[in-house]
Amino acid sequence: MRRVATATATVSAFALLLFSGYGATQTSPDSRETESQLTALKASIATVRAQLEAQEEARDDLQDTLRETEQLIGDLDRQLSLDGGILADIAPTLLDMMGIAIPKAMSGRSLLLP
Repeated sequence: MRRVATATATVSAFALLLFSGYGATQTSPDSRETESQLTALKASIATVRAQLEAQEEARDDLQDTLRETEQLIGDLDRQLSLDGGILADIAPTLLDMMGIAIPKAMSGRSLLLP
């Protein structure tokens, strides 16, 4: 978030220079250098905007993934029965979640509801 605020401040400063007419009325020999600097500033603004758009897309993708993960956790939570569960029930529950048959040698049971 701090990078976005810094980038936004940088873009604002560049925009202020560009739109205030800086260099538009200069007639000195340095006007070509000023125009070159303005061109570089415009390129920097475009780069910062592209980076911000990429960060926004990445943020949106992460939020979508988080929502999906929360949904999966909620689904699993609704499938579990914690009544009378013991430590020996963890391995059979994991095997059941993976679709693997629970060996008869295991003393625990799956906590997933049928």
